[in-house]
This record gives sequence, structure tokens and C-alpha cells, in this order.
Amino acid sequence: MSVLQITPEERTALQMLADGLAHHDIASDLRMSDCVLDAELRTLFARMGVAGRNQAIAEAVRRGLVVTQKRCQEPREGVAVTGTWWRQFQHPRRRDDF
Repeated sequence: MSVLQITPEERTALQMLADGLAHHDIASDLRMSDCVLDAELRTLFARMGVAGRNQAIAEAVRRGLVVTQKRCQEPREGVAVTGTWWRQFQHPRRRDDF
């Protein structure tokens, strides 16, 4: 594994990518335009030897540049979950549910 030198801003952007922030939100937080962020990320991805966002996150985690947290957790007690998206994980559909 070759040594990858990244700036603190690049590390912050990678962490934001790993945290699942939208492209526009990352640009806004870093106080740059979407176009500038896109160019910076393309340059960083090329230096990392990856093709896109998901590969960059995986490579950054592998190299220890970012920390990920478990994102899919059961709702805490007392938290109301609305809609059907959560129920599909709790009670998988059976053939006779249709």
C-alpha cells in the first residue's frame, strides 16, 4: 500500500462522504461551490486510484482515514417509526401477504 498524503480538508470531505452527506451539503459545509468540490473529489479519487464515491469510502476506511459507524440500528425505545420502510425489515413479506 503506497503512502497517500491528503490535506485536512480532503480528510474532512472523505469523512462527510462516509457519513452519507449529500454532495451539496458537503460543498456547503466546506464553503465551496458544487463544481469546485466535484473537481477536488475527482482529483482525490484519481490519487486514491478509485473510480467513485463508494470505492473512495471503502479505500479510506481500509487505510484508516475515516471512521464509519453502524447506520442501520433498531429504533430506540420511545422513538416512533412511521411509514412502512421499517416494517419490511421487522416482518418480511410472506407469499400470502399479497
